[in-house]
Amino acid sequence: MKPPFAVASVLSIVAAACGGQPPPPAARPPVTASNADLPPSTKAEVKSDPTFASCHSAFKPATNDKDVAADVDAMAKGCADATKMKKAGDTLSGDTHEGAPPSLFPFGAQAGKCYRVYGMAQSTMQDFDVSWVDSGGGLVAQDTTDDLSPVISEDGKVCFKVSDATTLRASAGAGAGKFALQVWSD
Repeated sequence: MKPPFAVASVLSIVAAACGGQPPPPAARPPVTASNADLPPSTKAEVKSDPTFASCHSAFKPATNDKDVAADVDAMAKGCADATKMKKAGDTLSGDTHEGAPPSLFPFGAQAGKCYRVYGMAQSTMQDFDVSWVDSGGGLVAQDTTDDLSPVISEDGKVCFKVSDATTLRASAGAGAGKFALQVWSD
């Protein structure tokens, strides 16, 4: 079986030879070290609720780096009463280091739903960063803290106007280690 790239290349050559235009490339969110060059998303908006911030700021990990998935789960569950949200999918996990490209996780956001993303990394990663990009490469939201437990959105939630095939991006701002993410929804 030929790889999809080879098939697309052959189709492009055939289309051009027959006078047609080659098909446009599939849209993909850009993978960059910084989110500063991404336009804001038009598919979602952040809605603030100051009561959401307190559950995260009071959280202290219990496993001493042994199980970041258990720690992110405990943090998210500790916010459930304030946010009235439930876990939306499996816990996402990985291992990364400063300077590595972001780890990418596809997530199908639904129109009319609001979400919150919780992250936790080992203490060997002094800064764990999470951002959310829509299918057109627009920045939905990003964490703004320099810590091991980023939350999108720290003091609110992200609400989608349209359904979209989004991507969560996890990276090490400093250090290295294992991490886990959970997405919760209303």
